[in-house]
Amino acid sequence: MNFIKNFFVAFFVFVAGFFFFGIGIVINWWIGTGIDLALLVGGAILFKGLFRLPERFPRHKASAVGMILASIIVLPVVLAVQSTENAEKMAELKASNPDAYLLVLKQEKGDTAWLEALKELKPEKYKEEIDQREAVELAERERLLAEEIAEEERKKEERATEIAKLLKELRIIPASKFRENAVRYKRLTELDPSNEVYREKYQRYQAKADQERRWLADPDSALKIRKWSWSKDGFSNIMIATFTIKNNANFDIKDVEITCVHSSPSGTVIDRNTRTIYEIFQAGKTRTIREFNMGFIHSQAQRSGCTIMSAVRR
Repeated sequence: MNFIKNFFVAFFVFVAGFFFFGIGIVINWWIGTGIDLALLVGGAILFKGLFRLPERFPRHKASAVGMILASIIVLPVVLAVQSTENAEKMAELKASNPDAYLLVLKQEKGDTAWLEALKELKPEKYKEEIDQREAVELAERERLLAEEIAEEERKKEERATEIAKLLKELRIIPASKFRENAVRYKRLTELDPSNEVYREKYQRYQAKADQERRWLADPDSALKIRKWSWSKDGFSNIMIATFTIKNNANFDIKDVEITCVHSSPSGTVIDRNTRTIYEIFQAGKTRTIREFNMGFIHSQAQRSGCTIMSAVRR
């Protein structure tokens, strides 16, 4: 019995929905406000209130099935009717008032649909519209091109000004300032990549700057023994040496430690001497230290080789 009762309740809801839907269709046909869906929902609520359905009605299976069926059937019908109405109204407006039709079409369908309709209804205005748009696009392209040219000219002037400034700085920077020269020539190569002179000087100064960093970390690597000689003094047991040393760095170096390794006539290493020359070797200069006492030496030492072991930046 409950099933039959619930079935009839759902059926009455379904019929009531169609009743109010019909009212909405009529009103929509007359005034075109599209309120049929609102009337359908409002009618269902009103129907429920008039017939005082139980509170558990929305959760009942039979009523749920009825509402789902109503939605499946009613919504497509509503959309189809509205679409048909709009198409008929637009067709009528197109025939009676083309200008109003074009205005509504542009608002509802957008620019593309409006252009297609304009081409069909008013070919002359369509051509004017296209010509005007092309003229606007051409003017915009010309404006952008002019801005690009002006921007390029501005950058060119800025580059020329910066190049002149860098060249002025380079004229007063000593060639021994490797890092400062390298930084400025690097910037010049960025400003004028085609200039081979800037590139060659940058590479040369950068190589010297890299070498200078190594010399600062290890000053003795900047020193080179250009020539040297030695002899025995005293009772042939004192080594006396003369060293000619070149300081390749651009800073002064002092306290040069030298080690000499001695070998016998058979080639066996038999002795070595280490002494520190507490003198200053100026940047980029060559200095000779004469008759420097390297200390006692083995009496059978016949050959010797000397190496700079360490030094200190002044």
